[in-house]
Amino acid sequence: MPRILVAGFLAAALAGCGSQGSSSSTAPWLTMPSRDGHARFFPISTGAAPHHASASCNDCHGGFDSFAQFTCLNCHDQTTTAGQHPGVPGYQYDSNSCLACHADGMASFPGHDAIFPVSAGTLHAGISCSTCHTVPGDHTPATQACTTCHAQADTATVHGNVGGYTWTVAACLRCHADGQVNLVGNHAPFQISSPAAHFQQSCLVCHPGLRTDKAWGADFKSNDCLACHAQAGTATIHATVSGYAYATASCLSCHPKGTTDAPANHPSFFPIDAASKHAKVFCYQCHTDFTAPTNAANFACATCHTSLDPSISAKHTTATIPVTDFSATPAMCLRCHADSQVDLGTNHPKGDGTPSQNGDHRRAGCIKCHVDMRADKPFGADFAKANGCKACH
Repeated sequence: MPRILVAGFLAAALAGCGSQGSSSSTAPWLTMPSRDGHARFFPISTGAAPHHASASCNDCHGGFDSFAQFTCLNCHDQTTTAGQHPGVPGYQYDSNSCLACHADGMASFPGHDAIFPVSAGTLHAGISCSTCHTVPGDHTPATQACTTCHAQADTATVHGNVGGYTWTVAACLRCHADGQVNLVGNHAPFQISSPAAHFQQSCLVCHPGLRTDKAWGADFKSNDCLACHAQAGTATIHATVSGYAYATASCLSCHPKGTTDAPANHPSFFPIDAASKHAKVFCYQCHTDFTAPTNAANFACATCHTSLDPSISAKHTTATIPVTDFSATPAMCLRCHADSQVDLGTNHPKGDGTPSQNGDHRRAGCIKCHVDMRADKPFGADFAKANGCKACH
């Protein structure tokens, strides 16, 4: 064949295969990519995958007819590899199995529990990798297969009281990012079971935030009350509530259980209406623990009263009010002032005017004589009774 024809034939052939600068992804001018270009199939460059940076072409492709064929077993012996995969469901000493879990050639996959618990003792222990991972090498939530095992009918029954439930992989992982199933059961103190006001409300409406460690999982430590409770209506309901603010933290500080009855019934426990001495006191100034708002030990009586009146202790030990058992503790304050009143001592018979005509009783102390507690307010002393005579006599 004349030389000019040969040259023309080669030029045409090379043009058909593409040039070095061609953008074609199907016909590169060389069939063997560089180490950097190999990342299109499997990373082997020093920066991308140092584990395989020293591997040669023949280590993986030697003895095959095509570079599409490969083996991992030339370098990774069976005994060592099996020892590195104890307890890994579905493990096989097979090249395709290796690539399915280690598509980037990295050995970090055994840290699965940090992403989703699968180790012994967890709910998903013993399940093969391919059962959950539908696309080999792609371990992102979008390719998970929760619904393969969790049938729609069974799952819907279990979630009968869970508001906003949908039978989708994204919804499964959003609420169960740690493989747990007991979120609703551990929801206390906020009440969501029947007949609570928040029964069957959507979980993700109240908990819209996402976790920083698992971007697909809901952050159940963050809350949002404002998505359902409009500002105008909420402000109207709280028009007379001191310290009210339209903010989730403020809502939960007064309503940690999600109930609304405590503020409305408050006067029956302790007067806070406009005519009372505590009318303008903020909720948080008295309640140090909103999860137990009626526990007398959690009130902060002394916080305000000792700062407003540093001589309060001396006032309880005067000749007019000889309270010898005085102490500035919430329990003691509420014991004598369960109705927010301050005149018990001044209205008490004194000296020879006491029932026994014995002025010595003024030194006994209030709760030494009045030992009984009230039926309506178990934290308050019943001053209508004086059954403590035997304590001294």
